[in-house]
Amino acid sequence: LAAAIDEKDPYTRGHSDRVSRYAVILAKQLGLTKRDILHVHISSLFHDIGKIGIEDKILRKPAMLTDQEYAVMKQHPEKGAQMLSKITAMRDIIPGIRFHHERWDGTGYPKQLKGEQIPIAARIVAVADAFDAMTTNRPYQKAMTFDTAIQRLVELSDRVYDRRVVAAFADAYRAGEDRWVEVRDLDVVDLETRGRVELRVGRIAVAGGESARESQRDGALLRGQQGVARGEREPVGVSPEHVRRLVGRAREPARDPAGQA
Repeated sequence: LAAAIDEKDPYTRGHSDRVSRYAVILAKQLGLTKRDILHVHISSLFHDIGKIGIEDKILRKPAMLTDQEYAVMKQHPEKGAQMLSKITAMRDIIPGIRFHHERWDGTGYPKQLKGEQIPIAARIVAVADAFDAMTTNRPYQKAMTFDTAIQRLVELSDRVYDRRVVAAFADAYRAGEDRWVEVRDLDVVDLETRGRVELRVGRIAVAGGESARESQRDGALLRGQQGVARGEREPVGVSPEHVRRLVGRAREPARDPAGQA
């Protein structure tokens, strides 16, 4: 599913994987519990799943969006939450997806939550998401250096992002720049040849142990996932037909309880 999301937008290829890596590193830096780190891992991986329900002409537009197009794009967090709402196991994952575009000052969307009202998973995903957007080339901007992006996040603290989360992100970066370069260079090949994103990989990433051993596991995890990207493991991908059905359902108009569109 994460691969399917990124495949809809050629300008964000590998984005969901990278955001998930940054988010897990950040969650560890903040000292979250193993369970909460796993929730961050999954919600960050699926943070843009609602874009499956956004028209390609908007997702693939190689320029800034109009106000009307941006209003449609802003629907993706709620669309993603709705898509996963009927899956009981996703109950604790949904807040990180639904609220990752909220802003610390209360001017974000979809609910204009402010400060501590924003779930911690969503605050983490927001920072990881922004950092990846800043450090990769997009149609409307050239990639920033890591140092410049970190400084930009600091500048936006208390207005857009939680200052404590940004500070932890900066500390994690300074503590392991080599790992971050590996994440940035992570890419995925097309859906039919890409290895499946497995939740058990996330469980390995958040397993207990001394910090040095955790760092070794993080490096191994990143290198292993790069191997998947190059097709070095057996491909066990998501069926393209299943993805087409999912996209079709996501685009169906919502209906009220009486069955009216």
